[in-house]
Amino acid sequence: MDNVQHNEVTPALAPDAIDIEPRLRRFTLALIVLGVIAAFVWSDLKMTLGFALGGVLSLFNERWLNASTKAILEFASETGNPSAPSALKFIFRIVVIGVVIVSAAKTGYFNLLGVGIGFTAFVGAAMIEAVYQLITYKD
Repeated sequence: MDNVQHNEVTPALAPDAIDIEPRLRRFTLALIVLGVIAAFVWSDLKMTLGFALGGVLSLFNERWLNASTKAILEFASETGNPSAPSALKFIFRIVVIGVVIVSAAKTGYFNLLGVGIGFTAFVGAAMIEAVYQLITYKD
């Protein structure tokens, strides 16, 4: 605790922290590609299409969530209150994803289990990133 500066409001990011976001996206994309290949090899076309749709929704969700959260936090840090339009975008994201999933289910071309598994690609990428951080941790 000797090296902590108590007057520091926001500490500087560690150099490795800057690389996390692109690495998470690469891990997510890799999991989606591997999942689509695995679904194609070991399952039917509906599961493959479902996994692919879920993976695309996972990427879309992560990017939109990132952008809307940044907008809300930046506005709130300047004014003290979050902006209503930014908060509505945050909620609207969920509605759009829900409408896409319900529409896909009604077509009959997508396996909903595949959509759900594909949608969790970002979670898998975060777990891989955690293991990567543990392996490469330097004190």
